[in-house]
Amino acid sequence: MVEKAMQGWYKKPLAYNDSLPILLPNVAEPIDTTFNWFVNQDDYYIIRQVDASCSKCIGQMEVAQAFLEKHSEVKNLHFIMIVNAVIPDMAQEAIDKLQLDFPVLFQRNHEQFRRMNQLPINDDLFTNVLVNGRGEIILFGDALFNELTEELFLSIAKGECGV
Repeated sequence: MVEKAMQGWYKKPLAYNDSLPILLPNVAEPIDTTFNWFVNQDDYYIIRQVDASCSKCIGQMEVAQAFLEKHSEVKNLHFIMIVNAVIPDMAQEAIDKLQLDFPVLFQRNHEQFRRMNQLPINDDLFTNVLVNGRGEIILFGDALFNELTEELFLSIAKGECGV
């Protein structure tokens, strides 16, 4: 079912920049480091891009944190947030306040990740991607604000979906 819906995207290797700066709680500037995107091949990662110039978008970090807490029994499902901004100030304030349980990466060019993966630039469907631990695209969709997508992401992570 998922493979058919995703057509040519299913299990396509995700292109990513492993040297994106990471934003950490209570650290003023992004830290330049090599980020190990996928630690365990049996895990799944929801990669979400947010616009740091939009306070509503920054609020999605809190929603992502609540999602992880709500589904804490699914130990192999993780978030990676990519914050797009010229300067990281708004995102840093949210990170300091929320003490997030997931990495927040910083990129100045909001199109970088999408261009690397040949994703449509202005289509919100591609803002969220579920990736397996081998770095392969499994599914696009918004598990934070769509119950059906949430259920599907969870069933994939739990191994109930045959992916």
